[in-house]
Amino acid sequence: MADGLFPLSNIAVDDTVKNTLENKIAELPPVPTTSLALLDLLQNPESNLGGIISLVSTSPVFSAKILQTINSVYFNLPQEVTSLEKAITLLGYNNVRVLTLEDMLCNILPSIQTADREDYVKMRAHSAAVSVCAGHLGKSFFRLSGHVFETIGLLHDIGKYFFHLLEKRGSISTGLPMVIEEEKQYGMNHAVIGAIIAHIWQLPGIITGAIEHHHSPSFFPPDYIPGTCLKESLIVCLADLTCKVLGYAGRDRDLLPVREEYYKRFGIKDDLTEIVTPGLIKDIENTHHFLNVQISEHTII
Repeated sequence: MADGLFPLSNIAVDDTVKNTLENKIAELPPVPTTSLALLDLLQNPESNLGGIISLVSTSPVFSAKILQTINSVYFNLPQEVTSLEKAITLLGYNNVRVLTLEDMLCNILPSIQTADREDYVKMRAHSAAVSVCAGHLGKSFFRLSGHVFETIGLLHDIGKYFFHLLEKRGSISTGLPMVIEEEKQYGMNHAVIGAIIAHIWQLPGIITGAIEHHHSPSFFPPDYIPGTCLKESLIVCLADLTCKVLGYAGRDRDLLPVREEYYKRFGIKDDLTEIVTPGLIKDIENTHHFLNVQISEHTII
């Protein structure tokens, strides 16, 4: 097959490009350890509410953001909430994840909200929608806890926020999938950048692997993806496609279908009408509305 039709994996990317990225990341402000620990707790189905509350309590600023959010117009509660336990319970883990990632990005990339606000808002909305969809698909297809899938879904495009650390090395082409176009411009695609970021942040290997391979089911057979993150990569790839079809796309609007082998291997029907249930649509809409309110009230952006 012609060169350039498949995205490069982490091991195939030029070491000079990777070293440049890693050096630039090392110059950024450090990621709050509380935020990383909280993401870890929120992706673990065995984590209890008490541990999450204790960890959030160690950060007065983030605690205030949690309380500010639950007392926003979006929730319109009859009485003000002053308890972190009640606030986190009412918010739900996925909304807490959204706030956690936002806090992390704003700490390490202070100008991210103003550099290209419209683009930033679209990416955040897409990632939040994919998070909800991935959790739904993970539970529906594999009867697994949605927490890990939701976390990977939220982080799957994290690499896109770091392209500005690399110099452009090529011009934009036409007709190529965005994930391949990124390689021609920067030397690596957002999935690989995201995997490098996740590794630096010391996130679990299953998350790092699924971030790197979340486009692979559109290009490669199942045996190409490590077995340790095969299901997660498939679910996030399918969730990514589903959300784009539903209109929740970031700057990448490519509708890359999942290869038929994956549906056969896991006994899944290649039919979005069965994947997209009324409940899923409602959950995605609620998350999207939640983000819009946060944007308008400047509690997130």
